[in-house]
Amino acid sequence: MKDKSTILSAPEVMLGLLPGAGGTQRLPRLIGLPNALDMMLTGKNIPAQKAKSMGLVHQLVDPLGPGLHDPQEGSLAYLEKVAVQAAKDLVAKKIKTTKEKGMMQKLQDAVMGTTFPEPDLQESPCYGHEELKGTVVRTGLEKGLEAGYLAEAQGFGELAMTPHCRSLMGLYHGQVACKKNSFGKPQKEAETIAVLGAGLMGAGIASVSIDKGMHTILKDVTLPAVGKGEQHVYKQ
Repeated sequence: MKDKSTILSAPEVMLGLLPGAGGTQRLPRLIGLPNALDMMLTGKNIPAQKAKSMGLVHQLVDPLGPGLHDPQEGSLAYLEKVAVQAAKDLVAKKIKTTKEKGMMQKLQDAVMGTTFPEPDLQESPCYGHEELKGTVVRTGLEKGLEAGYLAEAQGFGELAMTPHCRSLMGLYHGQVACKKNSFGKPQKEAETIAVLGAGLMGAGIASVSIDKGMHTILKDVTLPAVGKGEQHVYKQ
């Protein structure tokens, strides 16, 4: 979908794994080696429009297509029509599914000269095992897809057993658990809240709460600190 909420990525990377299901082999052939390595090492999200320009996807569908304006036809029906037409175009060879003939040679030449510099964690965090990821990519480009898929599967299994991967998985599950409300629906709506700490964050929380019509108590260790927090609230 051509929408801000549509993103593409290799999310396994953020768990300390390789892009599975052939990701290490297909990405270089689709979007070139530099872009593929960037996705494999950082796990960054790619917006829909950028994914289209990179070659990661072939076609974008406007979410405000005709299906959304027809009460007899929902947006999913419209999306299905587009998908069916794309399938027909593939059969009719109106859509090209392969790169230019020299692409594999270019990839092989590029991978031979590729090095993996130390990542700048402030600019774009990496998730470890860069050398193994590079080796798996190199194997597929030099020895073919079958060898590449085998190397990827072995590397995926190897990484899944590392403390590094297990720690990232634990962190992920912890984040998911923290987003859930484990206390259920409150017996009654809160009318008064107290915010401990009148700094930038505390004063901001107080401002939002006041906007919601809640009686808000702002506390800090000193009166001057509370005064600064109050001034922030008044400015908001």
